[in-house]
Amino acid sequence: MATFFGEVILPTSRVFFDDYDDSDEEECPSERNLEVKVLDENSLKHEFELLLIVEGTVCRGFADLYLVNANTSRLAEFYLPKEGERDNLVEITPHKEEPSVLFKLNDSTLLLRTSPAIDIFKSHQLTLKVAPWIERCKNIMTFNSRSVCDYQCEIREGLPSSFERTLVTSAVKQNLPGLSNLDQPNFITGFCASG
Repeated sequence: MATFFGEVILPTSRVFFDDYDDSDEEECPSERNLEVKVLDENSLKHEFELLLIVEGTVCRGFADLYLVNANTSRLAEFYLPKEGERDNLVEITPHKEEPSVLFKLNDSTLLLRTSPAIDIFKSHQLTLKVAPWIERCKNIMTFNSRSVCDYQCEIREGLPSSFERTLVTSAVKQNLPGLSNLDQPNFITGFCASG
């Protein structure tokens, strides 16, 4: 705002940032890159029939209860390295930083259980780290769980409390019985969408 033509008055609020503010800012913390810990090198040489990817609280819980057992072996872990302590840091993220884990369910099936610590901004990094196993799988199936309130449709009153929808590529010739397609304008986010 100017009191007369040509006068420049700098903003007094910290809401507005410009080049002159750079000297007052602290250094931004360096971005933490996802790291991989391969637990079974032989898995990178084996061909697999199916890779199951589970994402979301309900799907991770289902996988832990019904798919992962004593005969399941861990092939790799994908994790964010520990961050050094910083002064005046207030932690807002409630997620425990558990790793995403790649399991071998049997000789033909892999399971990737994604971590809630891997948010949408780290999804592509996870895709790149999992790529060597993805390339060795003939089929990939993802299971996401989202809240019903995120579902977009014309008539919300008719929605059941829980339901399933499918989103498939043109390579799939026939849907499974009882499953209908994901209605537009709905979409999938997170790791499953990053590939």
